Amino acid sequence: MRNSFLAAVTVVLAFMGLAVSPATAQAPAAEAVYVTSDATIPAGDVSLSTRLYAPVGLERFPVVVLVTGSGNESEIDGPYYRILARTFAARGIGVLAYDKRGVGGSTGTYTGSDFAGLGADAAAVANYALSLPQVEAVGMWGISQAGWIIPSAVRRERSLRFAILVSPAGVNPHEQVSYFLYRQALSWGLSPEEAAETDRMHRAVSLYYAGRASHGNAQVIVDSYSQRRWFHAVVTHPYWDEMSPEGVILTPDQLAAALQERPGAFEIYREHSSFVNYAGVYRALRRLPTLIIYGGADELVPVDQSRPLFERALRGEHRRAHDFRVFAGASHDIQTPEGRVYPDYLAAMADWARAQFDGGR
Repeated sequence: MRNSFLAAVTVVLAFMGLAVSPATAQAPAAEAVYVTSDATIPAGDVSLSTRLYAPVGLERFPVVVLVTGSGNESEIDGPYYRILARTFAARGIGVLAYDKRGVGGSTGTYTGSDFAGLGADAAAVANYALSLPQVEAVGMWGISQAGWIIPSAVRRERSLRFAILVSPAGVNPHEQVSYFLYRQALSWGLSPEEAAETDRMHRAVSLYYAGRASHGNAQVIVDSYSQRRWFHAVVTHPYWDEMSPEGVILTPDQLAAALQERPGAFEIYREHSSFVNYAGVYRALRRLPTLIIYGGADELVPVDQSRPLFERALRGEHRRAHDFRVFAGASHDIQTPEGRVYPDYLAAMADWARAQFDGGR
């Protein structure tokens, strides 16, 4: 048996994360528009490594806390974050970036599924920002997986001025991965009908590996597609659920052993957070202005399903600005097909943040 889905999740960390190529992302221009300073701060039982990007020439300024998507690499000095810092600094706004627990200089164990714990960490970073004498007010920005994290932070930190969510999946992680794999099947040359069959097969296996369906039912569904022209190519692809090249899935005994030996390989299947209905969590965003941004060509998040879920969660609250923007042709990271961040996205987001800070004075 292959450990294919773990490899898939490494790539699909995209699946809830930030995937920016340093070779194509725009670097800040040579002139200094911000200065940086680093600090390590306590957050519950861990310590988080932070970097403050302070606008040059200002003694006091508001700050946006940046919450990254999934992935276990440090982003506090990444090209995307430096682009954001430069954009916000041009409007007199600072940026506070941090490494999530278990990443970079932060202590603790990395998690891609404990959104409540990650939300508590984000709230601790916001609280730290508010304690700095030069900081006037704090908002929060996050991408992808942060759509599940920031609402938890908002519940904990009542002083946030606003939230900006970029490419958040309104659906839960189980549904998002299913969408990602369906889109992948289309990109492998399958027809929509064939891709729908792979989706049914993936869902059957994933629910069994999650402990939510029987082995027998999952194997029967896999077997029902074993003669399809696409079957071997799909089940042997590195992104696919763990099974043999012949389509034999793990038996209950094999699954139990695998869960003992390499539980991380099954985290996306097994965690309760993968199946939560997040509608109630998203309602926390009603209490503050919220901007939600999507790329029209998002390859990871089902925008047509996700946006309505946020709209329903925010419906009826008219005292706050709840705005949606979709950038046609933009990817999950709001980049062009050539890998450049959309300038209109940067300007619109930073101008919106500036307006929220100014309106709260």
